Amino acid sequence: MPFMLGFPPKPHSVDLLSPPHVVFGICGVNVFTKLPSRIPYNMVVHYAPKFKEWVLPQPQNLPKSAAHRALRQPYVGINILENIDVEALRWIICTMLEQSGANMSTRCFGTTPDFYTAIKVLRAWTVLDLPVAGTDSIRTYVLMELVTGPPISADKLALIWDNFDRFSDVVLQAADNFIEHHTAGSYMERESTEILVYIASDQDRRDFFTSLRYDPPANESGGDAVEALDPVETALSTHSGITNDPEPKAKTIHEKHGTRKVTPSDKKARERKDSIAMKKRLSRHTSTEGLRSVYDKEPQKQEPPFPPIHGEGKIYNEPTHPPEPYLPKAGLLKVAPKPDDLNVMSTLLGLFGKGKDQAKRRSQTPPADPTFQKPIGLGIALDGKLPAGDEMPTQLERKPRSEQRRKERRASLKSSSSLRSERDEESKYAGYESEVEK
Repeated sequence: MPFMLGFPPKPHSVDLLSPPHVVFGICGVNVFTKLPSRIPYNMVVHYAPKFKEWVLPQPQNLPKSAAHRALRQPYVGINILENIDVEALRWIICTMLEQSGANMSTRCFGTTPDFYTAIKVLRAWTVLDLPVAGTDSIRTYVLMELVTGPPISADKLALIWDNFDRFSDVVLQAADNFIEHHTAGSYMERESTEILVYIASDQDRRDFFTSLRYDPPANESGGDAVEALDPVETALSTHSGITNDPEPKAKTIHEKHGTRKVTPSDKKARERKDSIAMKKRLSRHTSTEGLRSVYDKEPQKQEPPFPPIHGEGKIYNEPTHPPEPYLPKAGLLKVAPKPDDLNVMSTLLGLFGKGKDQAKRRSQTPPADPTFQKPIGLGIALDGKLPAGDEMPTQLERKPRSEQRRKERRASLKSSSSLRSERDEESKYAGYESEVEK
């Protein structure tokens, strides 16, 4: 927390950190062990001149051993007669040592301030008559905790009330914190009762919180605004603050045109009514036709790209090209190629020089009908006959022609072999006759 405190810069003497050192006490109680071990007296009175008022006189008739120690390392006693917390005094002393450049222990460099410690430091700073500007950072920290922090507890409220003036900004913000969270219902019954009992136990606190009533302006319609209920008067029907009747525990709800008084049961009924109205409004966003409002536009139906075809139990769109028909496997039935494929095959066979007779024979095939588009289906019988209207030849119909060619080829082979045997015999007899003539 030393970085949240500051002293005004001013020139100091050369012996700022020189002995003697200080032994502190608060209201006659020695706190030497809870503070840094070596605190120069010149530094303390330089930053906080008020300590001079509490300097103790030098002791007389000391024992010889104590007198020798006092000569080697002199000390000055300061007894603080104000209500100052030891932890707050330690933070202030550490800030003095830091700004004076003295050697400090690591425990003096705390950087996470505590809310209770911050309140005590502000109290001690005020008691020592130090400049208010030196606590701007820590005061801002306390105010932000009260504005944006959780609901204030009873011990925090008591600590602030005991250490600050009743019209201080910290006290006013603490009271606003309690009134705001108590109005919103953020407290449990035990916590709110504890705070309200603390407020009602003192007449000054009761008058202070009564003076903080919300006084809204008149309504726009010209009527008088409804005065907000005092939390002390509403929840504390007796001095002890104990009551079992829930009706007096009314809550104030700040709205645009003033403040209305409602009970917890009325608040729940209104929330239930608002939730039902919200469900009706949200139902318009559903796709159900029966829940649509008369002001909603009719949904536009998107037309499919193709007219739907109603089949057996399903609806689908017709594709741009009809699907290929299912053909049986080659082992069951061989289907002749299409007429266009015959021309391509004959051309390829003629280019590569293979099967010229076959290519010539296929090229002489009459051209196919251009209007023919119906593929061969499953109507072909195993005997090779086509149904009525189909004139495409199949492999089974060309089978007799292939057997005839095979017979012709065999006959040609036999004739060629017989001619070869006759030539051999003629050459044989011709050689024999030449030998006889010789």
